[in-house]
Amino acid sequence: MECLIKTGRMYGTHRTISCTKIFPVNTTLYFRGDGGGSILISKTWKHDTICSAVARAYGNGPRVFCQIPSEAMRVLGMNTCKSSTAAFYYSLYEVTEGEEYRLSKQRPEEIPLMPRSKGEPLPGMVHRYRFLYLTQEQKDILQVPRCRRAGESTGIKMTLDIANKVELKAEPITTTDDEQLPTMRELLKSVGKQEFFKEPRTFKTTFQYSIILPAEFIRAAHVGMNDQLPVSICGNSVVVDGHGFVCDICGKTIHASQARENEIHICGKCHDATLKTTALIKSAGTIKKAMKEAKALLKEANRTLKEAERRMA
Repeated sequence: MECLIKTGRMYGTHRTISCTKIFPVNTTLYFRGDGGGSILISKTWKHDTICSAVARAYGNGPRVFCQIPSEAMRVLGMNTCKSSTAAFYYSLYEVTEGEEYRLSKQRPEEIPLMPRSKGEPLPGMVHRYRFLYLTQEQKDILQVPRCRRAGESTGIKMTLDIANKVELKAEPITTTDDEQLPTMRELLKSVGKQEFFKEPRTFKTTFQYSIILPAEFIRAAHVGMNDQLPVSICGNSVVVDGHGFVCDICGKTIHASQARENEIHICGKCHDATLKTTALIKSAGTIKKAMKEAKALLKEANRTLKEAERRMA
């Protein structure tokens, strides 16, 4: 039975895994591929071993790190260029007790389990109210180079739609787009702020470490510190959904991608009943609680009616 031992993050210039309480200092570790994009790490040499490394102490603390050789990094699918911006989330599983471990890319559900520094953002998290961080897959869709010099940015195309739905769509930018598209500031200046948000607007911007959310999107989506926004890949674009809608039935705040608007025909009697039911659901919190309260009211009404009938008899 596999057991998750450690999760963490590697960078291009720090291709190391934490071996705390797993491998003693100066332990020789052998790396071999499992054929599925993962690396098997063991303390014994196997015939299909592709490389090896030695666990070393890190600083003055109890942590032990092992640098992963380039041969193993290529099996994992991580670029081996020297760049501090090539982040890579990984999971280390114990395959056989104390003998063999499997290193692989993290699945989306594993990333929140990753130990991180206080305030360090996760993909999809809005950091400091404005900065939205993406996964490596999402950055690849936007054609953000994995190997970049410090401070280097990449041009991307963005479409902001607050008129119809709270949505921000990012796409890779073409040479034509880069030459013809205005920036958001230029577009605001040419059409005016009031007119700008009345229809979807497409403009060019830059991506350095994260998507910088426009202030109007933040207000419309009610984005707060460290909120986790739904970010999805749609074709060759990355879509960020806001959550500025409120369900008319239960009052729950929902994301724009989950909102459903339907026009229905309703008589006056049903309209009044719907308003009363909606108010009851909102006050109760959930439909289940509302039903329980409604049954209690009905039970009390029946009891009162029977009591009145008894007195009139």
